[in-house]
Amino acid sequence: MPAPPLVRLTGGALLGRRVRGAHGPTRPATARLRRSIFDRPDVQDALTGPVLDLYAGAGLLGLEALSRGAPHVDFVERHRDACAVIRDNLQSLACTPRATLHCRNVERVIEALPPGYSLCFVDPPYPIDATPVLRTLLRRRLLTLDGMLLWRHPRNRPAPEQLTVQPLGSAPGPSDPPSVPIPGDTLSLVRVDQRRYGDAVLDTYVTAAGRSASPEGGRGVAR
Repeated sequence: MPAPPLVRLTGGALLGRRVRGAHGPTRPATARLRRSIFDRPDVQDALTGPVLDLYAGAGLLGLEALSRGAPHVDFVERHRDACAVIRDNLQSLACTPRATLHCRNVERVIEALPPGYSLCFVDPPYPIDATPVLRTLLRRRLLTLDGMLLWRHPRNRPAPEQLTVQPLGSAPGPSDPPSVPIPGDTLSLVRVDQRRYGDAVLDTYVTAAGRSASPEGGRGVAR
């Protein structure tokens, strides 16, 4: 198999640095897509906290986040060849101390991660429906209350405008993972932006907390 192609990072402290792409079932984020994402002010604001890169492929989105100042990125990718590429890229950029690589299934990893991510990328290969993953992210409070999630998916497979779950625990810390649902509390991912890139769509969601039922019997989510 030929060596993975080299691509350039599009901004930040590592602007122009070359990193390896990945072969196989992953869908590398193009330079246009990466530049479009990270030039957004809302994304730049979210880079002040930890970032989660799910279905990371070659890790290009997470690497761009590190280049732009994210304090830490967790990369999750189950394909060993892609994991090797991420590992090499982190070493070549001297970013290993600010990253954690999880070479396992996304569904298993997110059941063990601590809460507190300000930004999450969800970029699965086309055959994968990531809706259950988003529900787990909510249920386990992995995103902060002002957190943002970006989900790239096929244009012919619409994503929900909103997902609402009953979360586990209450204001957990990294060493105290949530485990008990709180009756009445809800967490939602609410879509606030949608953009097309060829045959794919990039949806932006923000987290919103609320109550599933008020004392008067009303329903709603605070946004």
